[in-house]
Amino acid sequence: MRRGFKSLIALALVVCLMPLAGCGGPDNTSNIPMGRYVEEILDLPDGAGSVIAQFPGGDGSLDIYTRSEDGIMLYTTRDGASWEKKDVGWELDESEMLQSMAANSAGEIFVATLEFGDMPIRRMGGQEPPQEQAQGEPQRVQEQTQGEPQRVQGQAQGEPQRVQGQTQGEPQRVQGQTQDGPPQGGAIMGGPQNNTLHIYKITGDSLEEVDVNWATGDRGIMMMSTMKFLNNGDMVVGQYGMGIVQYGPDGAYKRKYGDMQPEEFTVSGNKIYICETSSNSILVYDGETFEQEASLSFDSFTAQTSIAAGLSGAVYLYNSSGVFRMLPDGSIFEKIIDGDLTSLSMPNDFFQWFVEIAEGEFFLVSFDGGESKLHHFTYDPNIAARPENELVVFTLNENRTLRQAAGIFQKMHPDTKVNIQVGMGEEGATVTDITKVLNTEIMAGNGPDIIMLDGLNADNYIEKGVFLDVTDIVNEESSKEQVVENVLRAFEKNGKIYAVPAKFTLPLIFADAKNANAMQNIDSLANFAAAHPDIGIIGDKTADNLLKVFLPGSMPGWLEGKEINEDKLAEYFGAIKKMADTPAEVITPPERRGGGAYGGGGGNVMIRLGPAFEVGESNPNEVFNFAFGNILTYVGKIASMRSLMSANMACERRGDCVMLPLPGLSENVFIPSAITGINAKSKQIDIAKDFLKTMLSKDVQSVRLEDGFAVKVNSIRDTMETEGNFYMAMSNDAVVGGEMLSGGIPSIETQEKIIGLCLAAKTPYLVNNTLAEMILDEAKGYFDGEKDLDQTIADIRERTKIYLAE
Repeated sequence: MRRGFKSLIALALVVCLMPLAGCGGPDNTSNIPMGRYVEEILDLPDGAGSVIAQFPGGDGSLDIYTRSEDGIMLYTTRDGASWEKKDVGWELDESEMLQSMAANSAGEIFVATLEFGDMPIRRMGGQEPPQEQAQGEPQRVQEQTQGEPQRVQGQAQGEPQRVQGQTQGEPQRVQGQTQDGPPQGGAIMGGPQNNTLHIYKITGDSLEEVDVNWATGDRGIMMMSTMKFLNNGDMVVGQYGMGIVQYGPDGAYKRKYGDMQPEEFTVSGNKIYICETSSNSILVYDGETFEQEASLSFDSFTAQTSIAAGLSGAVYLYNSSGVFRMLPDGSIFEKIIDGDLTSLSMPNDFFQWFVEIAEGEFFLVSFDGGESKLHHFTYDPNIAARPENELVVFTLNENRTLRQAAGIFQKMHPDTKVNIQVGMGEEGATVTDITKVLNTEIMAGNGPDIIMLDGLNADNYIEKGVFLDVTDIVNEESSKEQVVENVLRAFEKNGKIYAVPAKFTLPLIFADAKNANAMQNIDSLANFAAAHPDIGIIGDKTADNLLKVFLPGSMPGWLEGKEINEDKLAEYFGAIKKMADTPAEVITPPERRGGGAYGGGGGNVMIRLGPAFEVGESNPNEVFNFAFGNILTYVGKIASMRSLMSANMACERRGDCVMLPLPGLSENVFIPSAITGINAKSKQIDIAKDFLKTMLSKDVQSVRLEDGFAVKVNSIRDTMETEGNFYMAMSNDAVVGGEMLSGGIPSIETQEKIIGLCLAAKTPYLVNNTLAEMILDEAKGYFDGEKDLDQTIADIRERTKIYLAE
């Protein structure tokens, strides 16, 4: 079934999930492989707060340390149902932030803390930015509550990732070399030289400090990630700015592994296992000889891959794709749990603190933005290795909302496997190739049950009758609570709805309040730019960039179904030319020079502001140019309350400022996403409808995934935050000579204004990069003065006629 399509996108279906070894169930004559791990989510004790560590207790029990308003507590359980609460009897000084907890081979527990000096975390240390740092890119460091996992987000709407000090899309390299002396050099995140790391051993009801001769960079001790203990008593610590460092039981420095930023690592016995993501390898070192013993291949690294030691020398890797185990003295990591069948695949959950308390039984703790959850995994040999049914979902690209929905759906339908096929997951495949295969499968009756239309031509599929009418589902959801009607009904044709966006984004323009009337449409904006010849409407006011930035507000106006309104397109070109022809200086994105990382409070989570990745997205460096008066407006795509933060800080710095829909040829444009349609030929219509309902459920809509606003108003409000929950500081030396922006979550009043803009959303902009690139490519000659407007329009007509007719 669907073999041709599956081969193209290279699906890896794991059929055998038996522990230890071998395929097939206990009865090898059976046609159905038996046995797989099952997950149970356990309730933590009332008032426990956030989990900060967990360790195997005695006799198969589990010890969990938590932090709440009552302080740090210890809870013990043997069955996950009943808990024994213990007051630990010790507490940390208010000036210290918990960094890590670890147990040695004797079961003694150690606590690592960071005591900040007199100044807040400031900026990158060392003489020059490290090679892994994208120089000249503004960066944001946001504060987290103590006890939360440390995470990096790859972009403003990006996916939460474990801190690894990487540039966009490029994992940190660990070279695996040792050094004979304490390392010297700049810290990745500089700051006061009088920060202090403390290590304490828990002794009864008190903390006994361990004297450590810390290896330091030229800006002093900064902060650490993970602490582990070898069987010989040595302590291995991940130190930001120095790498992975080994100390003796007496606190003496021994060796350093890797580069400035510590990769994920664990220890087992006297061996150190380091994840080298740049080479898809696990480097194994002898902690007594310091020599590298092996480099183990692992091809399933994701942004959140973690590594942990289990019982009897086993080593585990776990991430969104599943759990992998290497047996003692082994060399291969075997996948024992398919993440798609568990909560591991859900993008809102961040997993850590793996504990194996018995063979085939372990615990993981997850965070979903504040609440801790305890996940219990056990192996059941009496259930099928795979669910009996399969629901096939196609998406051109990875989608966080889709993954969240699949995880929720999987819990409600344990007998049905949600098989997400990612079209662009195959290296070398093009959108055209994938679309052709998809269309062939659909026409042959073998297409996926559900199709996510992001990046595809939705109108073509609707016209060909591919999708089921889901008006009943939309009407049902609309009757329950207030929804953003125009978004939910964006694909309504002749009174019937054939596809439903689960999320949407708002392209907005930020400007001085006194200039609000000039932001009504593309013509008024162009006239406003012409009236201010000495300052650009945006920084990079080249025609090529202006065409892309303002495209979402105008493309729906000149693209009417399968035809281009040439008069409207000419109007758009004329407005862009007027803005481009002003004599104001062109401020292009900065080269890779300078740049800095800043922190607020006690957090160390970064969000990089990189260059634009798609048509219609303004470069985030423009935030600084707008904030400090170098340009007239800032244009950005706002997908969440948090993604509004940088623009809001710029507005607060600038003064009286408004946010308005992006001016164009169309009114109140929005960008629908997670657009879901049900294949009318699916043999599982009922269960496919259930999946669509899951996409629109509170468990998906109200989760902060940062990939778009919910289509339900209550869910948008669920993602609102109070200002004290979050803090951010930004710097861009290359743009404004070291100026800083800082602030917290926008005020409730500002967030309510965003909800008002959401409710006013009227016109969908369906991203069609293929068509946009054709038009913009043909338009270059006009803006370069090589051909007139009539010839340009004629060339576009000829270039696009075949594509539009398909």
